[in-house]
Amino acid sequence: MGITRRDFLKMLVAGGAAASLDMTLAQDEAEKKPTRWRRVAERAAKSFPHLPLCNLCGLHCLARVTRDEHDNVYLAGGYPRHPHCGYRKVGPADVEAFYLSLCHRPLSAIDAELSGLLPTTPKKFENGTEQDVTLDAAVAQAAALIGSSSRIAAIGGSGLSNEGCYLARRLLFGLNVALVDTVSRRIMGPTTAALAATLGRPGATNPPTDIINSSAILVIGADPATEMPVLSRWLFEAQCCNEAKLVVVDSRQSGFAARAEAFIHIRPGTEAAFILGLIAEALRRRMFVPSYLNKNTDISFLINDAFRTVTDANGLFSGLKDGRYDRSSWRYIRDFLGKVVQDKKLHHPRVLLSVLQKHFSAYGWSGVCSTCGISRAQFYTAFNAFVGRTSSSSQSGVAVFGAGLTARSNGTQGVRALTVLQLLLGNIGVPGGGLIPVCPYGNAQGACDLGFLSGYLPGYLPSPLPGEKMGEYIERCGALSRYRKEQAETLLCAFLNDLYGNASEETFALIPRAKPAEATVYAIVEAAAAGELDGIIVLGEDPAEAVGGLWLEALQRLKWVVVFDWRRPWWAKHSKATVLYIAARPFWEAEGTYTNVFRTLQWTSPPEGWATERSTDVKFLGSLAAALSDKANLSRVRWEQLDTSSDVLQALSGLKGKTPLPNTQALTKDSAAFCWLYAGCAAGVTNPDYSDASGIGLYPQLGWSCPDNVRVAFNRAGTDEKGKPYVVVGGKGVVVAAEGGKWTGQDVVDGTYGVERGGFATADGKARIFSNEIESGPLPVFYEEPLLPFENALTPAVRTVPVMVRRFEASSASKSGVIATLFMPLGRLPFLGLEAEISKRVSGGRFVEIDEETAQEFGIKDGQKVLLKGRAGEVEALAVVTKRLKRWMSGGIVAGSAA
Repeated sequence: MGITRRDFLKMLVAGGAAASLDMTLAQDEAEKKPTRWRRVAERAAKSFPHLPLCNLCGLHCLARVTRDEHDNVYLAGGYPRHPHCGYRKVGPADVEAFYLSLCHRPLSAIDAELSGLLPTTPKKFENGTEQDVTLDAAVAQAAALIGSSSRIAAIGGSGLSNEGCYLARRLLFGLNVALVDTVSRRIMGPTTAALAATLGRPGATNPPTDIINSSAILVIGADPATEMPVLSRWLFEAQCCNEAKLVVVDSRQSGFAARAEAFIHIRPGTEAAFILGLIAEALRRRMFVPSYLNKNTDISFLINDAFRTVTDANGLFSGLKDGRYDRSSWRYIRDFLGKVVQDKKLHHPRVLLSVLQKHFSAYGWSGVCSTCGISRAQFYTAFNAFVGRTSSSSQSGVAVFGAGLTARSNGTQGVRALTVLQLLLGNIGVPGGGLIPVCPYGNAQGACDLGFLSGYLPGYLPSPLPGEKMGEYIERCGALSRYRKEQAETLLCAFLNDLYGNASEETFALIPRAKPAEATVYAIVEAAAAGELDGIIVLGEDPAEAVGGLWLEALQRLKWVVVFDWRRPWWAKHSKATVLYIAARPFWEAEGTYTNVFRTLQWTSPPEGWATERSTDVKFLGSLAAALSDKANLSRVRWEQLDTSSDVLQALSGLKGKTPLPNTQALTKDSAAFCWLYAGCAAGVTNPDYSDASGIGLYPQLGWSCPDNVRVAFNRAGTDEKGKPYVVVGGKGVVVAAEGGKWTGQDVVDGTYGVERGGFATADGKARIFSNEIESGPLPVFYEEPLLPFENALTPAVRTVPVMVRRFEASSASKSGVIATLFMPLGRLPFLGLEAEISKRVSGGRFVEIDEETAQEFGIKDGQKVLLKGRAGEVEALAVVTKRLKRWMSGGIVAGSAA
């Protein structure tokens, strides 16, 4: 490349200075700064003409990128006008305060580009050799491999654009590939299952810019500073500008946790137990909002007399038989007309509130503190800071969570517990409240929305079961809390119309089928390692991130792997399978829309003339579909007028005949919408406005937020039965409110219903605190992790989840050893796999911190090489003996600590 690292850093500093000048350009003109000053700022602004969307985590900021005369790419920082990483208005005079918030990820990616670590041409790895091939040859060879195989699976989605996900899923439907999943399942799987069952629709509820309206923040099982770095800026903003209390609950110690008012260092695997303890204490003290709960949840519903909770059934719910629950007792009491019997005064012994109080009595503070390894003072510090501050209906708090909560054997119940806590406090549907998953995968939300999460069709319709007829499927969907029967039929017909051109029993039968447990990324790789698959299509992800060393085992049994990614497949040289790699575009060359975890779509495209050898996902997938057009059912899939990203975006937005759909309310059985949540999305993504017309941090014209450009999800829940909002920002800022029978406010109202109806996306508008849609239980519950040595002190008769669905988890745990938690000083560096050269430069390579007692027990000295070995694989690292960590003790069992 002809550039040294020193030169690169010099240019980086110069770029940052130029960016800082540009930040003040508008203010300088207003303040009548000298002309010479403004000329310098204008010149600096022109030198960085490209503003790509950085899709290296789940937030999506705008970067400032330029090229020199040798086509080398340089990064200047974040775009100061973009609300995620730029400016906001502060103070009584609404003075614009500028920030240049951008994390290390785009810098690291561009460093990889300058270092020649990102391929520009397709490659073929076979028999230990590597050779370059042309794009046409790569497409032809990929088509030959795929077309000659019958046992195929696909892993990916989060590295593609929404348009790429749309075409990829159409291709996989046409090829009759039923085994499809995403690596982001570790976070998005439990989150989606929990939120869909409880609220009726998944996704973060509030935009990141709304966090500044929070009075309290609970961060549990997440380190935003390394996983979604710019998000931490908004968390700290709420501390500084709204005096919000920041509570961090995590098994890892981090720099982010050091900024919290309260850091609760809990034992790994006990995150859900801590949340259940907060719920139990809130119920005991009656610190909840009855009016909010009565209107918006099932708190007043009477529960079937045959239902037994964990306090009745020795740690289990009623109905367990042969490792599965019979859910027939998990239901409400109904009258002779079929309506649910309610007690609005909440006094009946079988009313849900009474059942909750009985159920959560198993999670008192004493047992929770013992289980989590914390003191009573620590528990109540967190309780008072978050629950105590937001249990008033006029104040709100946001809950931020990550893989420490979700990537557990009982992760879905952990997210359910957090959702129930927020419902009790009235913190969903209001400004400054809600739930935010911290996800380091770029387009994980878009991929899951568009059907890359196993168990779901696009739009989170359940996947059809083997042998299921269309009428049976609609009946099953209609029995779920989130659908009315006619609504489920409309959404299914719209999907089939888009995919196959018509909705009928015949086209419904074309949808590939698999049992949900067989289609997860874990089951797919396990099947590959057992020799049950011919090949796997990998789209924008690294399977090793989900399953570790098991992926290397699978590579020895597979015949081929087709990879479309902008990262080089580091594992290709370890594979006996033929690996065909097609280089995708990195973020500064990407084209299309990406959906962040806050449900917001934003468009990105390279400037005209930025020639690149790498293929767009739309071009590659379109070419591959053309080459495979005579295979399986692909000829039945509609593929016309999908040549460019803009064309695909229009199709993704939905059509009724040839007329674009304006919103989800326009959906009918004869409309065509691949994902109903994206109906009308094309209207708002290509011309963003970075100003905040709402004045309360909603930024309503920043891209488009699904569904229907709603910024605060379920915002009708944030009003009482008269339409008056519970939380008003700054005494005047209203998200939505009802006046004279009409909805008003700064946000699009979420659902066209009256004020008296509940505000959630369920069939009756009421969130389900009690849900029979979760396999492991209708109420949140805690069980120990199967691979950890501890006993379950809260429900001693049942140590681990009685309903097992994951690999390894039926095995007995070792009674000794070291509990290792993962943290990354640089966060996730996804583009270099396990051979991250930039990580080695900055941190000196892999290292493991070990507490002093454990190091002494195993005879480990500081700086010594050690081998960390577990069921998912092994890794060698340098030991760092530290006082920062402590040993974990519970029930007489002691385990060392490593990080």
